[in-house]
Amino acid sequence: MKENFKKYLKTYIVSSIVSLIIGIAIFLIIYFSNNMTMYSAINGASLSAVILLCLGGLMWVASEGFFDIFAYGFKQVGSFMFSKKPNENNNFSNYKEQNRVKRENKPKVFLPILLVGLLFLIVMIILRIIEVTM
Repeated sequence: MKENFKKYLKTYIVSSIVSLIIGIAIFLIIYFSNNMTMYSAINGASLSAVILLCLGGLMWVASEGFFDIFAYGFKQVGSFMFSKKPNENNNFSNYKEQNRVKRENKPKVFLPILLVGLLFLIVMIILRIIEVTM
C-alpha cells in the first residue's frame, strides 16, 4: 500500500488540487449568485460536498467493477455486429478477472476526491453551527 502511495503521489496531489478547485468554484458560484449571505455560503459548501462525494463514490464503485457487466455486454454486441471475429470474449469471468488485474496497479484517484468532499462537508457543518449560534 505504501509503495503504491509513493508511486502515485503526484497523481494524488494533482487530483486533490483539481477537486479542490472544482469545489471552490462551485462554492463561489453559489455564494456570489445568492446575495453573499451565510445561507448562501452553507448552500455552496453543501452543494460542493454533495457533488464531490457523489463523483468520488461513483468513481469508487466503478473502480470496484460494478459496471463491468455493462461494458462486457456492449463489447459483445459491438464485436457481434462489427467484428470479423464475433464472440471473441465469451467468458465474462475471464473478462472480469482481466479487468481486476489491470485495476490493481492503477492509482485510487477517488480517494482524494472523497477527502475533499468530506472537507467541504466539514466546512458546511461548521458554517451551520456558526449560523445557529448567531
